[in-house]
Amino acid sequence: MATPADRCGYEQPVITRENVGAVCCWRPVWTGREHCIWHADEDEKPRAAFEAHPAEHGERLDGAVLRGAFLTGADWFVGGTLIGADLSGAILRNTDFTGTDVRRANFRNADARGAVFDGANVEDAEFVHTEVQGASFEDALFDRAVFREAHVDRNTRFGDRVAYDDGLEAVEGEALVVTAEAGIWTYKELQRLFGENALPEVERRYYLREKDLRRRVAWLSGHYGRAVRLEAARWVTHYGTSPSRVVVTSLVLIVACALLYPFTDGIREPATGTVIAYGPADPIGMTLGELFATLFTSLYFSVITFGTLGYGDIQPVGTAARALASVESLLGALLLALLVYVLTRTL
Repeated sequence: MATPADRCGYEQPVITRENVGAVCCWRPVWTGREHCIWHADEDEKPRAAFEAHPAEHGERLDGAVLRGAFLTGADWFVGGTLIGADLSGAILRNTDFTGTDVRRANFRNADARGAVFDGANVEDAEFVHTEVQGASFEDALFDRAVFREAHVDRNTRFGDRVAYDDGLEAVEGEALVVTAEAGIWTYKELQRLFGENALPEVERRYYLREKDLRRRVAWLSGHYGRAVRLEAARWVTHYGTSPSRVVVTSLVLIVACALLYPFTDGIREPATGTVIAYGPADPIGMTLGELFATLFTSLYFSVITFGTLGYGDIQPVGTAARALASVESLLGALLLALLVYVLTRTL
């Protein structure tokens, strides 16, 4: 059926991963134009014209042409659809896009400071040279959204976790892979964005979230070898960001080995031939001074073994003690190398 002359008739080809279907705009034609105020192909349309024909909450305005429009504080778009809309150069300060579908929309050179995109779908949207200081994107979907040379600050909120991260345990199979990839991509994009804007603490937060997501996905998808490696990285180095965790892990290893050596065949001082060892019941019958001397010597041996110093003044006795010393020296070398790596990375 032909569109009446007094109706817009604009129909935007909807190109997204989900086929939402196109819709024909039935708004009245803007005076002297071919289409309505929302779809007329003109720059810097007057706000009064929009206010005379405001969008209704939840309305579909796919392909709307809002280039250079002054839309500060507008709340017309809440819960609506603006797929493929052109908002380049628009003034969108404090504009409310809560729950709006703005996939493939163009926000190039727009001023969106303080705008609210909470729960919106901004997949494939372009935020190039866009001002988004103080804007809020909590619970928004970001997969393949382009943030290039966009300006953010400490008040720009993307949420503690991205939307793809929540409820990940509820999906499986191909859906799990797709959701995980979207979440990982989003975290990496946020790292790059905040890194470009000299906000390293926020960049680090999203780096840790990315690693946590990879770890969870590894467990959920049954890649247990990768999951164990990521768990080790989490607890020992906090994914390469915490020297203190490496130091604490090293101290725990040193003390644990020091407590274990006397329960093997012991350790010996070659100069005197003294063997330092006790069975499980022996410490009860030892005086406090004897127990302290035993543990101090064992701790000293554990430290030099961990650091692979090898003074030769104390030696392990028996197979068990030698095996324990070998493991400790290998782990010690690994932890020292990790400490240097983490310090270099974080300083």
